[in-house]
Amino acid sequence: MATHRVSRGRKSQEYAANYLKSIFPDAASVAASLSGKDILNTSGWNFEVKARREFKPTEWSKQMTAREKEFEINACIMRPDGYGEEKVGQWLVFMTFKEFRDLVASYESDRS
Repeated sequence: MATHRVSRGRKSQEYAANYLKSIFPDAASVAASLSGKDILNTSGWNFEVKARREFKPTEWSKQMTAREKEFEINACIMRPDGYGEEKVGQWLVFMTFKEFRDLVASYESDRS
């Protein structure tokens, strides 16, 4: 039987994958028991989903970048307490400053 924390994590991954389907139509949540990406079929992106009360950005950043691949942007999606599926658009996303800078640089070069 899954604990409340595990169940919340699974649901969070499913909610996040569903929310991303407008960009990545085949986005799918990975079983919580499997290692690696939390959401599959998001070409160029490596998403880590966290639904925990404690905030450990350094730990989560290390987890994301440990499986870093060339040409993938790492981003951690965090579900705050009290923010269920109906508020998924208000969840938080963070990444390393380097990846943010690279993302902004790419966006700016596309605009030129």
